Amino acid sequence: MFLIGWVMMLCSHKKKPQLFRSLALLFLSLSILSACISPEQREEEKIPPMIFIEPATINEEGHSFDFIHRSVKFETLDVYTGLSSNVINKVIQDQYGLIWIATVDGLNKYDGKKFIIYKRNASEMNSLINNTIRDVFEDSNGNLWIGTDGGLEKFNRADDSFTHYQHNEVDSSSLPNNFVRTIFEDSRGNLWIGTSGGGLSKFDVDTEKFTTYVHEDGNPHSLVNNIVRTIYEDSRGYLWIGTWNGLDRFDYESERFFHFNQDLDENSFPTIGSFGRSMRGRDALADVFITTEAQFSPSTQQPGNHIMDIEEDIDGSLWLATYGGGLKRFDPYNGTFETFLNIYTQETSLSNNNVLDIYRDSQDNFWFSTNDGLNIYNRGNDRFVRFMSDPANQEDSNNLSNSNVNGIFEDYAGMYWISTSGGGLNVFSPTMNRFQHVKNDPSRPSSLSSDMVWAFQQDYDGTLWVANDAGVDMKRKDAGYFIHFDPHPEDLRNENDAVYTILRDSTGMMWIGTAHGLSRFNYIENKFVTVSSYFFLNESGVESLDDVMVTDLQEDRVGNIWIGTYGDGIMKLSPSTGAITTLQYDPDDEYSISSNIINTMIKDNSGKLWVGTIGGGLNVLDPIGDRFMSFQNDPENIDSISDDNITSLVFDKNGVLWIGTYNGLNRYDPSTGIFKSFTIRDGLISDTILGIVIDDAGFIWISNGNGLSQLDPKSERFLNFTYRDGLQGSEFTSGSCGKGSDGVIYFGGMDGYNYFYPTQLIGNSYIPQIVLVSLTRSGESIARDYGLEEVEEITLKWPENYFEFEFSALSFIQPEKNEYAYILEGFDNEWNYVGTRSYGRYTNLTQGNYKLRLIASNNDGIWNTNGKVINVHVIPAWWQSQWFRISAAMLVTLAVIAIFRLQVGSVERYNRKLTKEVQDRTSDIERRRRVADGLREILIRLNSDLPVRESIDFIACQIGALLSARSVVIIEIKSERRIRPQIIYRKDKCNEEENISPDFPIGIPDEVVEQITRQTKIHKDFSIRRGDVSFQSTMYTGVPIYLGGEIFGGLIIQHGNLEIRHEELELLKSFADQVGLAIGNELLRTKAEEMAVVTERNRIARDLHDAITQTLFSANLIAETIAEVWSQDRDKAMHLIKEMRQLNQSALAEMRTLLLELRPSSVIETNMLDLLDQLANVLRGRAGCQVELTAGEVCEVPDAVHVGIYRIAQETITNIMKHANATHVRIQLSCNKTKNKRGTHLRRRIELQIEDNGRGFNPELLSGGRFGLSNMRQRATAIGADLIIHTDEGSGTTIQVIWQESEDTTGNGK
Repeated sequence: MFLIGWVMMLCSHKKKPQLFRSLALLFLSLSILSACISPEQREEEKIPPMIFIEPATINEEGHSFDFIHRSVKFETLDVYTGLSSNVINKVIQDQYGLIWIATVDGLNKYDGKKFIIYKRNASEMNSLINNTIRDVFEDSNGNLWIGTDGGLEKFNRADDSFTHYQHNEVDSSSLPNNFVRTIFEDSRGNLWIGTSGGGLSKFDVDTEKFTTYVHEDGNPHSLVNNIVRTIYEDSRGYLWIGTWNGLDRFDYESERFFHFNQDLDENSFPTIGSFGRSMRGRDALADVFITTEAQFSPSTQQPGNHIMDIEEDIDGSLWLATYGGGLKRFDPYNGTFETFLNIYTQETSLSNNNVLDIYRDSQDNFWFSTNDGLNIYNRGNDRFVRFMSDPANQEDSNNLSNSNVNGIFEDYAGMYWISTSGGGLNVFSPTMNRFQHVKNDPSRPSSLSSDMVWAFQQDYDGTLWVANDAGVDMKRKDAGYFIHFDPHPEDLRNENDAVYTILRDSTGMMWIGTAHGLSRFNYIENKFVTVSSYFFLNESGVESLDDVMVTDLQEDRVGNIWIGTYGDGIMKLSPSTGAITTLQYDPDDEYSISSNIINTMIKDNSGKLWVGTIGGGLNVLDPIGDRFMSFQNDPENIDSISDDNITSLVFDKNGVLWIGTYNGLNRYDPSTGIFKSFTIRDGLISDTILGIVIDDAGFIWISNGNGLSQLDPKSERFLNFTYRDGLQGSEFTSGSCGKGSDGVIYFGGMDGYNYFYPTQLIGNSYIPQIVLVSLTRSGESIARDYGLEEVEEITLKWPENYFEFEFSALSFIQPEKNEYAYILEGFDNEWNYVGTRSYGRYTNLTQGNYKLRLIASNNDGIWNTNGKVINVHVIPAWWQSQWFRISAAMLVTLAVIAIFRLQVGSVERYNRKLTKEVQDRTSDIERRRRVADGLREILIRLNSDLPVRESIDFIACQIGALLSARSVVIIEIKSERRIRPQIIYRKDKCNEEENISPDFPIGIPDEVVEQITRQTKIHKDFSIRRGDVSFQSTMYTGVPIYLGGEIFGGLIIQHGNLEIRHEELELLKSFADQVGLAIGNELLRTKAEEMAVVTERNRIARDLHDAITQTLFSANLIAETIAEVWSQDRDKAMHLIKEMRQLNQSALAEMRTLLLELRPSSVIETNMLDLLDQLANVLRGRAGCQVELTAGEVCEVPDAVHVGIYRIAQETITNIMKHANATHVRIQLSCNKTKNKRGTHLRRRIELQIEDNGRGFNPELLSGGRFGLSNMRQRATAIGADLIIHTDEGSGTTIQVIWQESEDTTGNGK
């Protein structure tokens, strides 16, 4: 307002008005322009830094995974995790990164968080047509195609619906068979469909037509078999088709097939019934011969020619999977086959001869899925490595959940998805098997003796010694077996052979600490010998080492062996003398050790011995004087050690001591004497630290109570691993860890041990794609035109200016560890880092444009920082919008400037307007009075016995008087070229006794009459302006006159230079109706007199008289009322005129209907649409219904059909008038023409539907004869039509009559 007032002040400046007005307008324009600048045109704000993202420390480059020699541990996704079925047929990943899973019970979409299941819903026509999904395929345009046992489906992402393509017996361009088995797109963009029994089809996505290729007897270049299981295009562009009777190659130019079948004798392969144990799993024969009419008997089919899948090798040869014939390698250059079969006695042969799928992964490994296991091909020796199912040992490596494998697939991140028939999905990634796992195998005596592992020792030559609950196992470098050693072989009665620690001293002697003392290795006898000659002195006297549980061993600089015990403190053994010195806890000696339970020991570079105890904290022994200094937890001192239970000790290269406790990891710097602890709050996955190893790169590896952690000591960032990464379990044993000279690291647990090379760990370097998985407002999905994964922008409008969303990182390797963050630019000042949560919500967004940025990481912390960007447009309430504010300001400004002038001129304009309105009103009232009087007089004359000629004469004169017409002509259209004036009137002749005869020269030019006639014949009114010889312009207007449902002629007036008003045109139409009524009345009278001798016709005449009399009487009453209210209420008078016209039209319709009864042949002669129009008019007049009549193309049909359909319609309309009590009726007539099967002519199909909103009826409670239903059914049966009745009490009734012309074109069949 201040701005507007300031502008007005400048505009009213007296000294220099022009200058100040210009300045004011310039200032106003600049202000408006500044307000209109959009946020996008201003300087874009910088995106806040992603401070929560830290550099990944895991090896991101990765290495090829050795499936041949390394073990694989699978995880399972099944119905318990959300799948719709455990029988999986196919898995793919679409261009957005989503996983699609075809099962026998629906289609599944997986985003790493949840499964979305699509199934058939009988109440939704756009749901899946069949739940058995055989194949799912994404074409180059991103369209998703689904092959089912009920046809081909196309998935619509926007509304999660499906478009169906099914077999149609009468359409040769439809899908040839509903059993779709494979879908493929070639490099030319053709979409190929393989069916089980219908052959091969090529689908044109533009025309949605199928071109089908089938086997033809006698045609050697037709498809060899109609059961197509696989389609493949090789690197040379050749299209190969695998069928149930061999391999075909398709030639695009000639559209011929060339066959490459292996000629086999009857002894080449065992029969289907003789495979014995090698024929486990689902029988594909049942699928083939149950779902199709088999063209070939199973007994005539060679198993080696049952092609299930095709894949090209590196050298261009083709691998062929066959059902029952094993695996074949086909050389397309020379046409030779090489066969690989299951040999029961050879574990390195193919696991089963029923090969269902071939897959070539990103490392060029070839995988073969069979009915009994998954196989990988070893190129080095032409052998196979099997992955089988062993229900008794589900936790073992290489163990599948089910041996019946349907296929394998590798996703973008290198994760493998194995489809099984009954076991769900088995998934595996090299990053899920980072750590090699060694454990006891009861079936192999040379495996690890016990799964409870306590310690490791590696010799200079790479020999590994493993201490466990059963003794010591030795494994030489590169050997695949262990040699077991008993720690106390001389004492067979000792059942506890647990070994807790191993030490090789500086002389090469191997020492082990056991539950019963100390043993050392005798290299001559190649066994351990118990050291029973050593004794020590304690409070109870002299005791033997045999009674001591030894927990740890260390050697000092002079060769003494320090022995840590469980409960007996520390002992120092001199190997040369056998003397033992005992150091135990003494409460009276502050320099004694703080606890007798010793868990771990380590010596530093200065020779000091550091001792970790249970309950007594950390101790350090000064070798001079055997005095201890202890470090214990002080709750009041944050720089003290975090716990008094010590599990592991290790020094890094900088002399820093790392300490494992039951309450976190501690770092102790001897130079400062300060402890720093790390717990779950800092990134550890457990506070129970069990073992510590430092690798060659300086990273700290920590085993704990929930897995394994890696610490970067520089960034103090943790990377955690769980059993899903291949660890032996979630928990390790205390102190069970070690590092070999070659950098290999060992961690032992309760289910064996893990080993790995840190530099060779395979990290998940895949940058995950990001998709929206939910976009809602108050829990309801926001309407959109695209699928969630395709959404790039959303528009919100007040008051719904809020939304919720959820997104997912499509990395499926431990997806629960993926992390998420988001920011709404223009609203948030910093990123919302939400950890593993992936949802957000924004409310009360103000007007403007925003950018919602979504980013996420995979399980190893590799972030997609580009992420997904969604533009958010918020449209405010209209009164808050910029254009409203600008418009309002401008309007106020203009209003202030113009208000004075408006006030000055308003009174004068009002006075002039009031004077004119009074004059117009008076003139209009007088004219309407005359119109009312004229109409009343016309109705009186029509109701009298005056000759029709006199009535029409009077009507013509009234037209001239009331419409100021110079001339009036009533013409009769005799034929296309014959137009005869019936009555001609001149304005100056109306008062004479006789009017002008038809032979009197017409005052209206002939060409005007002809032009208006052409319009009236197509049911239109028309006006023409024409200049006469004196160059004066005049107007002619004509309207049609209806009689008997047809145009009788036209009513034409000459009315000067002004165009006729709408009100006058309606009045002219009413006069035309009066003329038609008079002429029709006269004709009916004549016909009634002619047929008076016939009783039935007398009845019709009486009905006609009653109907017309009633209508005219009602019209007369209306006319009288018009005269009374004309001067008082103009609108009411007009309404009465329309009502009177409706009565007239109703009377005309009844007359036309009765005329048809008088002359039955006229039913045949009259167009069906006109007949229905007459019935509609009767219904409007008699029942007061709103009637909607629609019709398409009208077909000519046999006379009997024409009459039958009309009679059924007539009976239906009668029922509606008598019984329905309806207010609205819809009549629809359609005619369609389709080619017959031979294509020789068009077949006509007529459909008539009459629907009302009346009270309906219960068909079960109604006898067949009521409401004329029996007659209607008889008429329908007589003409070969279907009569369909839909009704219910209170819900209206719908009658359908459907007539279909028969194939023989006689018109009598349906």
